[in-house]
Amino acid sequence: MTETWTDNFDLVPSNKQQNFRTTLGLGTTVLISGADTQGSIAGQPGLTYDSADASVGVKLLPRVNAAFQQSLSPRLTLNATDVYTRNDQPAQTNSFGLNAQRQTFSSNTFGLSADWLMDLVATQGYFWNSYFTTNDTTTVANTLGANASTGIGPLNTVRVGYEFSDSNTTGSNSGNSTVGATSGYGTSNTVYGSLSRQTGQHSTAGISGAYTLLSVDDARVWNVSLFASHGVPPGLSLSASLGYSFLRSDAEPNTGIVTTNSTLSYTFTRAVISVSAFRDYRNTGNGGQNFGVVQTSGYAGSFLYTFTPSTTVNVQARYITNGTTGIGNDASTPSVSILTAGAGLRWQILGWLSSSLQYTHTVQSSRSNFAAGSGGILQDGDYTQNEVSFSLIANF
Repeated sequence: MTETWTDNFDLVPSNKQQNFRTTLGLGTTVLISGADTQGSIAGQPGLTYDSADASVGVKLLPRVNAAFQQSLSPRLTLNATDVYTRNDQPAQTNSFGLNAQRQTFSSNTFGLSADWLMDLVATQGYFWNSYFTTNDTTTVANTLGANASTGIGPLNTVRVGYEFSDSNTTGSNSGNSTVGATSGYGTSNTVYGSLSRQTGQHSTAGISGAYTLLSVDDARVWNVSLFASHGVPPGLSLSASLGYSFLRSDAEPNTGIVTTNSTLSYTFTRAVISVSAFRDYRNTGNGGQNFGVVQTSGYAGSFLYTFTPSTTVNVQARYITNGTTGIGNDASTPSVSILTAGAGLRWQILGWLSSSLQYTHTVQSSRSNFAAGSGGILQDGDYTQNEVSFSLIANF
């Protein structure tokens, strides 16, 4: 059971409305363990009541996760996954903060993959389907890909792959997002490869490259990156990349940015500290809600400390900026920045009963407009939100 209070339920800059949300989740997890078959199914109905939307009554916001693995031989393994979510939290529609309105959405992602070891070559083929719908838009995307990797000598590994995606969006995101996007059908073709070398017992370094051709505005994206990983068990863990992406299209001026996808964490006796950075172009139409090709920069940090075996505190902050490129969206839409910071406490009351208390403060800065609340009134995109959540979790 979770009780959540917020001072800005509709995520608007003025005339804020408080809300108390009560959520009761009677979930279950089923595990499958056989000689050649492994799997799990977890589900929760998410019965939800909002004081600010009392006329609707109890809403059903479920989540279901399923995963299966079948070993046909020591060299061939099949995998299947499916994730279904129905919710109205903007952060769950897109983790990079592209959606700015509270509205109910349904999302389902289904995936199939096969891993086959052919002599010394490890191959993988995969397919996944993404379905995302709201009252305004529906996006259906399919992705089909394959890759192969093999060792060159005792220390080097080469990997190559190809991926094809198509997506179709009906409706328009311009009324419910901080990044206006257009609807329609689009495809993308991507080829990629990497060469890595083990430089130590827990260290790897290499170079990677990728080329993507998009049918929307005949856009092309090149990327070249240097990457490395290093670990000193059990404390230090580093995964870093630094590169350059170049975006070219027939509709917009050519642009290029320095890219990174890096995470550094360190584990002390009782504490864990982590920092990360991300910067690149992203083709959002390949899965989930479609906002076209956007340029995203994100920075995050977290600190976790265990006072006692049953008491843990956390502090975290994240800053994300999204900007349009004009590929599948409106290039004149101003960029939007979102700052999220908070702290929390987790307490294991009994062996079967735990509790958590979490506070989160959110600041969004943007000159763009969005449809705020159920009235659909266009307002400036700047807003702040405070949220406090308390949960009791029983496991049997």
